[in-house]
Amino acid sequence: MAGMDGNAVAQVFMEDQPKLPVVIWSAYLDDIPESLKWYADALLEKTDGPEVLISIIAKLVNTGVSRKKAVARRTFTAGAPLVA
Repeated sequence: MAGMDGNAVAQVFMEDQPKLPVVIWSAYLDDIPESLKWYADALLEKTDGPEVLISIIAKLVNTGVSRKKAVARRTFTAGAPLVA
């Protein structure tokens, strides 16, 4: 979104759609600020490939993950079960 960084976009999502899961798919996960990671329901590296991204999105949709505001960061990786 033009004029907004990841933190600003995440804050808009949290305010407008608090139950909307957020997936961060980045080539450089280590460069993502910790404050932005708190908004994420899943953190994926682009090297995992699009199949993993689609799989994680399907799991988030199918499990009906609801967002918890900065209670616990959930990190999902390929083959790992979804645990809140």
